[in-house]
Amino acid sequence: MGVARQCHFEMGKTPLKPAPRLPHRLKSDHQLTKVDPVLLHIKHHHDPTTCPGGDEERRQATFGSLLPALETAGITVVGAWTDPPAHDFFLIVETDSYEDLLEGMRPIIPAGSAIIQPVVDMRARMQVPTAN
Repeated sequence: MGVARQCHFEMGKTPLKPAPRLPHRLKSDHQLTKVDPVLLHIKHHHDPTTCPGGDEERRQATFGSLLPALETAGITVVGAWTDPPAHDFFLIVETDSYEDLLEGMRPIIPAGSAIIQPVVDMRARMQVPTAN
């Protein structure tokens, strides 16, 4: 995979491609430019009342279709893990488009909630000198 890169956006450069799959996209005079992909840690949690685990059809329609949906949306899945008793899922993904990420996560959005945080490679970050 290599060293993780931080995501940088620059105003006024080449605009992002439109996201026609998301009709609710806000209109703005500002345009962002994709420069580097970013690594994101995703923790998805659902409770027992929304858990699709006991229904095979629902399970396949939600969590069973998550990884293919992310890949179809152009998201690189670095790793994916689950803690079934806690009803938690953990993913590390790489993307340069938050909207594409949301599109890829569409199968599991109704099942619970997610915390999405940018992360960097710790070993690489420890090589960066501190500013004094």
